[in-house]
Amino acid sequence: MICRRYTIKALLVLITVALFSASCMRSSKSWDTQLAAPLLNTSLQIDDVIADSFLIKASDSSYIFSYRYPFAIDSFGDHLQVPDTVNQVTVSLDKLILSDKALTDTITLREMSPQIGLLDGKMVDLPAQSFSDAGGQDIDISKDFFKRAKFIDGYLDLVIYNDLPVEVETMSFVLKNKQDGLVIASDVFTNILPGDSVKQSYSLAGKEVLGILVGEIQEVKTYPSNGEVLIDADKGVRIGMNVRDLEPLYATAVFPAQDLVTDTQEVGYNFGKSAITEMMVYKGEVTMTVHSTIEESIKLDYRIPFSGKNGDFSAPFTQLFTVPPAKPGETQIVERKIPLDDYVIQYKGKDPLSAPFFNTIYSELVASIVYSGIERSISLQDSVFIEFGFVNIKPAYAYGDFGYDETTVLESADVKAMKQLEGEINFEDMWMSVLLENNFGIEANVKVNRLSSINSKTGTRVDLSNPDLIDQTIFLAKAINYPPLEPYKRNFVLNQSNSNVQSFLENLPDKVEADIYLESRPYGSNHYTNFVFRESFLRATLNLNLPLQFSLGNMQLTQKQKFNLTDDENVDRIKEGSFQLRVENDFPIGAQMKLEFLDDEENILLELFADAGEILAADVPSGKERTEKPTINYLSAQLGSPEIELLRSATKVRTIATFNTPGTRRYKMFNDYSLDVKLSADFVYEQNF
Repeated sequence: MICRRYTIKALLVLITVALFSASCMRSSKSWDTQLAAPLLNTSLQIDDVIADSFLIKASDSSYIFSYRYPFAIDSFGDHLQVPDTVNQVTVSLDKLILSDKALTDTITLREMSPQIGLLDGKMVDLPAQSFSDAGGQDIDISKDFFKRAKFIDGYLDLVIYNDLPVEVETMSFVLKNKQDGLVIASDVFTNILPGDSVKQSYSLAGKEVLGILVGEIQEVKTYPSNGEVLIDADKGVRIGMNVRDLEPLYATAVFPAQDLVTDTQEVGYNFGKSAITEMMVYKGEVTMTVHSTIEESIKLDYRIPFSGKNGDFSAPFTQLFTVPPAKPGETQIVERKIPLDDYVIQYKGKDPLSAPFFNTIYSELVASIVYSGIERSISLQDSVFIEFGFVNIKPAYAYGDFGYDETTVLESADVKAMKQLEGEINFEDMWMSVLLENNFGIEANVKVNRLSSINSKTGTRVDLSNPDLIDQTIFLAKAINYPPLEPYKRNFVLNQSNSNVQSFLENLPDKVEADIYLESRPYGSNHYTNFVFRESFLRATLNLNLPLQFSLGNMQLTQKQKFNLTDDENVDRIKEGSFQLRVENDFPIGAQMKLEFLDDEENILLELFADAGEILAADVPSGKERTEKPTINYLSAQLGSPEIELLRSATKVRTIATFNTPGTRRYKMFNDYSLDVKLSADFVYEQNF
């Protein structure tokens, strides 16, 4: 018989087939496995059943089981969900402004009277003159003023300078569009001394002024000269024009830089029953989509005055960007998403001292023309359409009043440490606590209707009983924000004297089920100083603490591993044989052993060693707490042809140990206790001719 020892975690069956030519021969193989003791999950240690994270090693190397599970009763998202809120606004231009400008043109003496023009440069005694239809002069304002404009308001100032050597008695003057003859201004001026001037202003409201004007002197009368005067035929009447305070309805011109629109908005946000006064954004963005029909670059200045990065309100959220000029008859579209991360925003409207006091953001939008020096056509019919709002907002915190709420929480938690245990365990010196923590700035009432220990393998349920915790209304004050955030806590310690915690735990729960009623803000609030933080919670934490010192009644520990008899190349020639099980037991607890061989679907094909005898407990010497040496135990099982045939189909093996403690004695569990199993095979092979 050939024996080989493998790792203590694995149960490996190694079968060696010897092929002989004359007759049947016996050949043997052996393989090793180790079986964990109660609450054991890795090789030969008690943490094979209970994960390391649940175990505390005491100073004497014994174990204390510590289990903690938080039941989430209330979360940040239960109080505050920030919906995407996108608003639309169409902003028509308030007004257009054209620059104040001036130009001067001259209607000369030569143009008014060619005959007098022949006297150019001569000294003459000039008699009184009278000219009719003295002439018209084109005045091009398309470059200096505008090419075309219709005005809502504005003024044209005309200044008539007399550059003649004699006094003008009267002059009739008309200014009109050359193209359509529309009169822009007309007047009669009198008694203008040589070298002097007169001025008159005319409203342009409602008039469309084109780029080429005609200035006509319809009639001029002069007084005679006082003696000889020098005739300068290139001088005459100078016409000075100044446009000012122009507000066009539309214009084709070179527009100066100017603010077109200042739009202020108070945008309401729907937070359900919550009234928010301030929020810090953890993640999120402002989305802006701008549609502009304006044929000029538009600079947009969007800001939220009552906001600031990390709460610095001296530098509010501001976004500046430029919308390129729209092509004639088309719309220019620009889309932007601007991060709002770490901004604190107040939701108190435009005036924090007057309504609305919550759920309202005040914002300002200024649209301005950017000076380009290029002639553009702009009308007050042009507009800027803007979609803007907050999307994908994840708050870091919020202040306000979050409204009254009540809810019942039904939650089931897996107790992973107990999942592999079956049977009964009688624990000693156990205690459990339930810690209630309120990390919200909101008062709450909590009522634990039921806390149940559930063993899904046996179908048993044990409801916890305690007069201070179960079915009692427990008030939880709000957390304190120093910072850091400090939760309000109530801790309830349960032991064998004030509760049924022993039966609760001895049920070996693989689930703990909670039925908890929550009443949020039960006593009202109207001061908007409640708060929720992203890390806020209201939870009940279950804490179990017990020394691993117990008695066992029909408690099962199972371990499942791979199995493959077909690794032996002569497996088809195996006729019969036997299995031998060698078990070294360090534990002070006896056990019954059995092996179940399974197929891929985990159907049981064959069961062995169930009635082969008991694995004896290791002895604990008098006056001691722990065993000193293991017991060595041997079990055997015979295999006929039917059993061999079933083993050929097996792909897994499940090792099951059922532990029992005689009487009521309890034992302390140490970290070096182990249960080592060695399985050997002795097979008979068919003769090969």
